[in-house]
Amino acid sequence: MIRIPLNSCTVGKAPPVHPYRRIRIFSYSHPLGLNLVVSDSIGIQMTLPDLLLEAYRRNGRVNAALLSALTPADFDLSDGRGGWTVGRHLGHLALFRVGWLGLISPADAQGLPEVVEGDWQNFALTERDPARLAEAFRLSDEAALRAVQSAVAEGRTFPDPYGEGTYQAHPAHFLQHIIVHDSHHRGQVMSLLRQGGRSAEQMEQLDSPMWAIWRE
Repeated sequence: MIRIPLNSCTVGKAPPVHPYRRIRIFSYSHPLGLNLVVSDSIGIQMTLPDLLLEAYRRNGRVNAALLSALTPADFDLSDGRGGWTVGRHLGHLALFRVGWLGLISPADAQGLPEVVEGDWQNFALTERDPARLAEAFRLSDEAALRAVQSAVAEGRTFPDPYGEGTYQAHPAHFLQHIIVHDSHHRGQVMSLLRQGGRSAEQMEQLDSPMWAIWRE
């Protein structure tokens, strides 16, 4: 536990406002050299940070790069131990977008390609063409961004369907969730591809274009 000496608080002018939320920032100089920041929240200023939007777009491009390297046969690859197949991971990613949009912004879920059947617990990927699946991902990404932008423009949060505080701090947390969630399942897919017989050189050829997007 870090104890902050009361006399270490920076005092003087009115504390600055965080650029993304309307909160006051109090800085502390700790004897151990730690720079701590404590916020005093006084409400949300509805903005969308440019870096988050750029990260979200790049995440979509990484998904497209992965899908472009897959064949329909890859969708059946598994670990042989009862784990998810590549297709099930991809179906889960598709269902995640459409499913959450249906709960928090139903209008934006309308008309999206139906590439999965079933519910959260029991579902199956029905679209096995990588190009068409990539297009479905692109459209659902656009729908998610549209939902967030509308909520921000109107100064509101999303509905909280399960009473768990979902995305209540800021609508943009939905985009952050998509990025982190996609990253996890992409890692699982890459592992299955390696176990499925791709050589180290083939994995490098697949991996390099995806990492290049993040290094731009």
